[in-house]
Amino acid sequence: MSELDRIKEQIAYLKYWQGIMVVTDITLVGWLLTAGDSASLLIFSLAIAGVLALTLGIVSLHRQIERRIEDREPLEMETIAGIVMLAVVLVFVGIALDAARRAK
Repeated sequence: MSELDRIKEQIAYLKYWQGIMVVTDITLVGWLLTAGDSASLLIFSLAIAGVLALTLGIVSLHRQIERRIEDREPLEMETIAGIVMLAVVLVFVGIALDAARRAK
């Protein structure tokens, strides 16, 4: 595989995770708009923290993609950091959803 093909694959992978983060962010914002008024303060706070973390993660991944296109330098550590950030956000979302389910 040539260097250019490898870079294209890395960018495609980053864009894939960015898309997952955008969909999760939109879903969480939609939940906040529809059910936020009936949620407890803890659940609402966790959802807000999740939205903020996801939005920061999306911006971070976008910057990584731009740098990868411009610099052509490996960004393996930043990719790992982005995936870890996504995992942390998904844990927050899971906790919030579990707390919402138990509150009913």
